[in-house]
Amino acid sequence: MVVQSLNNVPKEIDVSKLGYAMPASWFKASQQPTVNPVSIAMAEIKTSSGNIERLVSVSGNAWHGENAPKIIAWQGHTYKVIFDDLKKLPNRGNENHAEKRIFEYINSVYNNQGINVKIAVENTSTKSVGMCTGCTSSIQDLSNQQPKLRITMFHGSTKTNP
Repeated sequence: MVVQSLNNVPKEIDVSKLGYAMPASWFKASQQPTVNPVSIAMAEIKTSSGNIERLVSVSGNAWHGENAPKIIAWQGHTYKVIFDDLKKLPNRGNENHAEKRIFEYINSVYNNQGINVKIAVENTSTKSVGMCTGCTSSIQDLSNQQPKLRITMFHGSTKTNP
């Protein structure tokens, strides 16, 4: 696994830019990203056959039910929205974290496949910039369960925790 700062994130998974592009109607009134920032995770998964799947998730229960998109079209790409934590990886005190939901999805859908994954995480913490210790453990759990997985992580923080 390679870990880098968000300064080096590829444009296809630039969580900062997507965060500003998401309309307020997608979120509950109490979770408007411009007022109450939410943590965002994005992933780009490339299979050995060259197929690419892109994912996005946000923390907690910020999505606004029926207004929440199932697919996001952004910058010429399509992203599947991941809403649920599938609870297949151990709970590290990070249930409902955006990146944990993506780890769970990868673990379930790409079980034991040789894939390359780029994941970007931007949280809102002023203390724990990037992934929390629970999510750091969860990505190690994912790597242990999926030894053919190749991961590049990009993470950082808005440092605007409401």
